Order: sequence, then C-alpha cells, then structure tokens
Amino acid sequence: MLTCSLSARKKGHVFHSPVVAGEVHTFTVSIVKIRDVPIDACAGVFVLYDFPEGGEMERTPRTGAGSMNPLLNYKSEFDMMVTKEMVARWNFTGIDMMVYGHPMITDPVTLQTDLLNLTEHVSELKLNNSKLETQLTTLQAALEDQKRKLAEEQKKAQSKTCTLL
Repeated sequence: MLTCSLSARKKGHVFHSPVVAGEVHTFTVSIVKIRDVPIDACAGVFVLYDFPEGGEMERTPRTGAGSMNPLLNYKSEFDMMVTKEMVARWNFTGIDMMVYGHPMITDPVTLQTDLLNLTEHVSELKLNNSKLETQLTTLQAALEDQKRKLAEEQKKAQSKTCTLL
C-alpha cells in the first residue's frame, strides 16, 4: 500500500485549486512511504508511475536496505495543460503506480558466499591497481628522463647559436 497524493494548483498560484480543462496547472506527485512490501521484494524498492500520461514512465529513487515499510519522501512537480479527457479520467481513477524491488538476502550461506566472492574480486582489483601504479611510475620516470634530455639538447642548441653569433 502506497501513502501518496496528487495535488494540483493553477500555475502561478500558491493554493490548491479545482482542475479545469483548458488551464495550465502545476501537479505535485508525492509518495511518502510504502507499507507491507512482501519480503521477497523489499530491497531496493522503487515506484514507477505514468504521469503525465502517455509519456515516459516516471521513477522514484531506489530505497536502501530491505524494509517492508520503506520511507520514500518523494516529490515531483509537473506543469501541464489540462484536457477534458484528463478531467474525465481523474473523476473515476487515479494514477497507476507500480512498486518494484528485489529479495532481501538473509540466508547466511548465501551472504558468506557473496562475501567471499567480493573479497576475491577486491583482491584482484588491488593487484591490478598495484600493476597500474608500477606502470605509471615507470612512465613518469621515462617522461622525466625525456624532459631532461630535451632540456640538455636545448642548452646545446642555444650555446651553438651563441657561438655562431
């Protein structure tokens, strides 16, 4: 169950106003929290909704760790011209919203396996990082050597120029 609201006010006005076809209104979609999310879908929960209708689906940010009652505190505003079709539809229905999430892993064996895999991956990344640091140091030394040689050649060229004058 979603705790949410859709409110409208005439564009440029502060207070809520009746929605009238042919006028531009600012619509605010607020989703405060979700209650009673099944345990097999309570991690990384987000909401998709079709508003304004017919466009791209809007999406809330994902929640963090698993909770059966995640708090979203989501708010989004849309300025749009109201049509007769919108007014007719909203007299009978609201906005379609879909809640998505993935299972919260609580099995200790699965968690331990995941931890071992991640630890192994981190070790590989550290080794690759060490190799890259060694390559970087070698390239920096070669660059400094080239700079030194170039400076020496420039000095020789300047001294030859001075001798010829």
